[in-house]
Amino acid sequence: MFIAAAILFSCTVSAKINITLGIVSNYCSIQNLSYIGSLVLDYNTTFTNTIDAYGLSGYVYFNDIAFLAAVNAINSRSDMSLWVNIKRFSDCGNKWYPAVEQFSGNSGGWASSIMVQDIWDKHKDVVAVVADEYSTTARGPSQALSYYQIPYCSSASSAPGFSDKNKNPYFWRPLPGVEKKELARMCINS
Repeated sequence: MFIAAAILFSCTVSAKINITLGIVSNYCSIQNLSYIGSLVLDYNTTFTNTIDAYGLSGYVYFNDIAFLAAVNAINSRSDMSLWVNIKRFSDCGNKWYPAVEQFSGNSGGWASSIMVQDIWDKHKDVVAVVADEYSTTARGPSQALSYYQIPYCSSASSAPGFSDKNKNPYFWRPLPGVEKKELARMCINS
């Protein structure tokens, strides 16, 4: 009886469903990372002196910590039959260079298209993607990931065009889109 109960318990514990979530960010802003295509291989969650807390590398680092905290919260729950693995992808290439700290949010262009292609072609285990990309950077990946039917959440993409579910059926965000004039009105009235 004890052995049967132990086997049943071990089957219950190991019956968690594994899913893989892709985290997309400007990882090229962090020095000394290794990549295969756009996949980040050796991300270190320890804050080092190569990260500028007030620059783009700090923005990437702290957003990554927030995503990781959410994943750890899910993985620590015993009442969930889900285990979330993560893979990190760079949307700005696989090389660090000093000018990347001045990134202004313009399109990721070629690097973003390589990132989407990497996820689709080489990382079939990725079931959804989360990011904290500017609207201009997220435009290409949102449409391409929607084409591949991969859900994509970008919390910093506020352009109203992302609400068009005909163009972006798999895109979502935690807050609704806001036009600049609406944002200005909200700031003035507060």
